[in-house]
Amino acid sequence: MMKILILTFLTACLSFNIYAQTSATDWVNIGILRDNEASNYLKELKELGETDKNVDLYQQQLKNAEEIEKTYSDEIKRLGNVLTKQPQNTEIKRQKKEAETKLRESKAETQQIKDKLNGATAYRTEDHKTRVAVLTSKFNAAQEEAREAYNQALTIDPNHYEALFNLGVIYFNEAVELKKKVDNMDMKTYNANGRGVESQVYGLFLAAKPYFDRASKIKEEDDLTNVLSSLSSVIEQFNQKGIKPIFPSNTQNKTSTYSQKSSTPAYNPPPQTAPSTYNQPTTSVGQNRVALVIGNSAYTHGSQLNNLPVNDAQDMANRLRELGFKVTTVTNGTQNKLMDAFRQFSKSATEADVALFFYAGHGIEAEGINYLVPIDARLDAPADARFESISLNMVLDEMKRFKTKINLVYLDACRNNPFRSWNRDTGNRGFVQVGRLAQSTKVYYATQPGDVAQNGAGRNGMFTTALLRHLKKGVEIEDLMRQVTNEVNKNTNGNQLPFAAGTLFEKFEF
Repeated sequence: MMKILILTFLTACLSFNIYAQTSATDWVNIGILRDNEASNYLKELKELGETDKNVDLYQQQLKNAEEIEKTYSDEIKRLGNVLTKQPQNTEIKRQKKEAETKLRESKAETQQIKDKLNGATAYRTEDHKTRVAVLTSKFNAAQEEAREAYNQALTIDPNHYEALFNLGVIYFNEAVELKKKVDNMDMKTYNANGRGVESQVYGLFLAAKPYFDRASKIKEEDDLTNVLSSLSSVIEQFNQKGIKPIFPSNTQNKTSTYSQKSSTPAYNPPPQTAPSTYNQPTTSVGQNRVALVIGNSAYTHGSQLNNLPVNDAQDMANRLRELGFKVTTVTNGTQNKLMDAFRQFSKSATEADVALFFYAGHGIEAEGINYLVPIDARLDAPADARFESISLNMVLDEMKRFKTKINLVYLDACRNNPFRSWNRDTGNRGFVQVGRLAQSTKVYYATQPGDVAQNGAGRNGMFTTALLRHLKKGVEIEDLMRQVTNEVNKNTNGNQLPFAAGTLFEKFEF
């Protein structure tokens, strides 16, 4: 609180032209205050965006929950018909009683989802656009004031580390947020607008680099070294693709709002120029590549999956070997067999540049955690998943320990079913989105969180079919997934849309 009061006082002093004694550090503190305000506004904007996503998610969850209710009702009816013929059958009575309990629980869950959907819908419709516009304006103003405050610090001390570093962070974060939009574009949108947005992303990254370069000469920091390494790789990637940068207008020489009150000219960064060798050949990261590929079909305690996941695994393994991966393949793996495979995968990734994990088979979400299901799993209740299945979080946590430059995860998994009649076309819920991922890790789901993945009509699942069609030597990872997403969306009439989580800063071509 005291710090905020001091910073507020400094800002007020500037309004009365009492800034002659303001130090570079004071200006940096003002910039940090404005930066924090901008971060809060951005957080609110993201929450509004999440509300839109939540409405879609709750609608899908409600649809799935109502299907579950119908499944239980049908089962109760079927068991009732059996009891009319076998009134003394205690096992059927037990099953019917259990189904009735499950139906009551399902109805309660359905009501909870309806309440969440109603709340999210009301929140979205109530002056939603107005709130977005106001927050966007406040965010832009706060970020610009932070930028100007850091510039003022540099007029006093051109080698102020925090001012240089924080200015670089502003441009870098802008670029990362904009890059996420490009990564989430479908092929049609990318073809229309993608390269133009990429030009803006490239310009923002280039705008950040001079500040980071100067800061690195003043103080050596591991975080800054890592940022510069990632930044160089990204710039090289844009350079190779022939993207011409569009620099943000606020990097050009202009009079600062603050500097209008001062006789000291505002600091301006050195002019940025794009690398002149747009088409200079570059080397894609990933010469040493390892992969673990799993396909489970023959489930002991649930319906089998007609060998589709095994086909998916075998075909993916063959394709990855053609592309230079050292592949370990597991088909119809028990829990012990899968754990042994993960241990071996961890060892093989020690010296690798790229680690890829592919899984096809049953996948469930239980109590907010995603699980990959071995063929010998016996799942009579959600809690059983902890002991009978493989946690996806465990897999991702293990991959965080790798020294690899890029980690890729592909999940063509099915949904759970209350009566263990598991089929990729039916289920009560899909995977939930995983939490914070390690840097340069990306997870590709066959469909959106909470949604249902479909079987393919041929040898492979719908997602794997598209993946195999477009996975060719030399294809760039983001281009590949745009093609896959477009094909799956088209072939399912918009009912299945692959989803990605995470960010890659290194360029990678298969």
